[in-house]
Amino acid sequence: MKIDLLFSITRRDILDQLSIIMNYLERAQLKTSHESMQAFFDKTVESVESIRNQMAFVRSLQDIGITTPKWQSVKKSFWDAVALIAASDVDIRIEMDDIELYADPLLSRVFYNLLTNSIQHGDNQLTKITLLSQRSAETLILIYEDNGRGIPADEKEKIFEFGYGAKTGFGLFLVREILGYTGLTITETGEPGHGVKFEILVPKGKFRNSK
Repeated sequence: MKIDLLFSITRRDILDQLSIIMNYLERAQLKTSHESMQAFFDKTVESVESIRNQMAFVRSLQDIGITTPKWQSVKKSFWDAVALIAASDVDIRIEMDDIELYADPLLSRVFYNLLTNSIQHGDNQLTKITLLSQRSAETLILIYEDNGRGIPADEKEKIFEFGYGAKTGFGLFLVREILGYTGLTITETGEPGHGVKFEILVPKGKFRNSK
């Protein structure tokens, strides 16, 4: 069931954050100056905040239910997802009009998984993440892109398979599943070595201008 899959992935994400916290604390113990110790403690606090936001997100789903599609603001869903990740120096922005999608209530989880995919695999090359859109008379394309190291050509479809890859393959499987519930599709079209580019195709009748 969808709820079981979501809770399983959330549990894994929280365990990952706990591992990060333990790593930061162990490294802080090896430092001798207050400044260097404080830097690791600050990162620990960021991971704790991420865990708290994750739990609040799951609790909110219990309150609203997660089975019935609804109209949702793309901008709000995206910024809700940004709030779930630990703070970083990456420039995250939206460059599009206010648009609503008729989508699964887990839409913000789609953006969260795309964000964590960028942060975990972008390496030091990653400095920017952007969400924008292209619109025609019949369809809308949401474009999520970053300037990280991108995805090899032979993995562009594999990344959406259940359990593929390290850490985020599971999440990208969920991304495709969530979007597919209301007929939305996602593909990766970025140039390897020059960042990812996820294109979400929204068919006619599934998007509208925000009121």
